[in-house]
Parts: sequence; structure tokens; C-alpha cells
Amino acid sequence: MRQGHLDALFAPPAAPDASGLDGDTLRRVRAALRDLGEASAAELGTRVGLSRVTAWRYLGHLVETGEASVGTDARTGGRPAKRYRRV
Repeated sequence: MRQGHLDALFAPPAAPDASGLDGDTLRRVRAALRDLGEASAAELGTRVGLSRVTAWRYLGHLVETGEASVGTDARTGGRPAKRYRRV
């Protein structure tokens, strides 16, 4: 067992922020987007362990608060995909 595991076990639960999103999950989404630089909701969801729809909600919040931007990637060979990037 590592210290991070112990800290997680005994830390108080993260309070939801004003948007109704879970604070701990929001921190994980921010960190994953920082690490990836750019990602789709599906890619970020896989990285963080969330469904694509849940990741999309958190990414949408980051766009609304100005922490991320969204663009369209039409080079997918099919339906254009939304790509999220840290601002």
C-alpha cells in the first residue's frame, strides 16, 4: 500500500462544486486533459475511467468556465469529432 492510497481512504469526500459536478472527478478530468493536451470525450473518458457522456459533461463545464476550448476535427473519415484542448 502506498501513501496515496492511504490518503484517499482517509480523506474527506470531495464536495460537489456549484455546477453539481463531483469535485474529485473534475480534478481528475482537468489533470487528464493537461496530460493529454488535446482529447475527445471518448479518449478522456477512457483515460479517467468515465463514460464518454460523463466525460463530455465535465469537458463542457471546462469550456463554459474558460479552462478549455473545443474545436471540430473533420479529418475523421466520418462524422466530425469534437476535440477539447486546455486553454
